[in-house]
Amino acid sequence: MGVSTHGGSKVTVHSLRSLAPAGLGAVRTFALGILLAASWLATGATAASVIYTYTGNNFTSVASPYTTGNSISGYFTVSAPLASSTEVDGLAVDSYWFTDGVQTLTSSDAGETALFDILTDASGNIKDWLVQFDRGNQELITTTSTVVQPLDGGALDKTGTISYNTNDPGTWASAEAPEPASWLLMIGALFATASVVRTSASGPASCRVPGERQFPSAR
Repeated sequence: MGVSTHGGSKVTVHSLRSLAPAGLGAVRTFALGILLAASWLATGATAASVIYTYTGNNFTSVASPYTTGNSISGYFTVSAPLASSTEVDGLAVDSYWFTDGVQTLTSSDAGETALFDILTDASGNIKDWLVQFDRGNQELITTTSTVVQPLDGGALDKTGTISYNTNDPGTWASAEAPEPASWLLMIGALFATASVVRTSASGPASCRVPGERQFPSAR
């Protein structure tokens, strides 16, 4: 099935051409977890949700400032799991956050339009999709639509050259997201643990043997 456009939204031809061991690595891992949790909270989710996360593949055709290391990734949340074997045109989501490595589009942005056309399989997993965002001349799209061809693409000016890959769709994963209060407790615990790990990595000064060679700590 090729997901098509609905509700007056068009995917035009021109727009379609277009986280280590303890120490610093652990601290960075904790920090990344904190950042992701904070970004989810910032989108305005207010209750327990189901979060659907997309991981795309690298672009193969690019124009500056994009590189072949860029790809689309992000998520959207809904209040309940998507039904199995169901097509939903214009899915109403609670929040979303997507990036192509250059631009980031979220549900808290002003002047932005978002389209979610979704088809699920017998297990309720996302099978086919058209997810598209527009903000002025900026565009980000991921689709398995056969109207033109499956692609992931992004552009700061969709009237010009778009960076993209084709016929290489990414993958979706879903999980129940904790309530925001649980996230806040988790963030506090991550900060505390990161502090302990950092202290342990440095080692107490009183434990150093006089004359023993000391190697510089990774900082």
